[in-house]
Amino acid sequence: MTNNTQFSIIEIPNFFEAELDKEDGWRGSFEASSEYGNREYKLSLFSRIPIVPPDIKKTGKEALSLVYNTYADSLTTDILSDVMFENPDYAPKPDDAKLLVLWKPKPSEIHITAEVIDKDPALILKYSNPYLVTTWTEPEEEPFMSFIDFFKKRNLDLFADVEKQM
Repeated sequence: MTNNTQFSIIEIPNFFEAELDKEDGWRGSFEASSEYGNREYKLSLFSRIPIVPPDIKKTGKEALSLVYNTYADSLTTDILSDVMFENPDYAPKPDDAKLLVLWKPKPSEIHITAEVIDKDPALILKYSNPYLVTTWTEPEEEPFMSFIDFFKKRNLDLFADVEKQM
């Protein structure tokens, strides 16, 4: 028996990025749907930052130090400091500097979890055409309106008044 379910294509970046000593890895979250079965899924991807040797971290701290020192030196120059204050986009503050780790993980180093996105249930009357009778909410489920968009296209406005009277 073959499964003809086809899913959306998810583009995973070639290189992953995370801030050194602030994040433990790269995370991505994607929504996908299958053409058959009308199912939607949330895929979460994670890849841990490779081990960064202490001497590499030290070099990174030296680079951050250079940013702070250059900024401080620039503030002591009259013309340059005036330009920096009038046009802050030309001279971002040192606090904006970050050390980012960039890596290309092996496929086996990408952890993938998937969950089915369930929609709120709806009660449908099928009498020649499907008609919305009512809906109800289940805890922790997504709103039902996207689930019943298909039925709305079939003139369900007639039953909206009936539902309000109930």
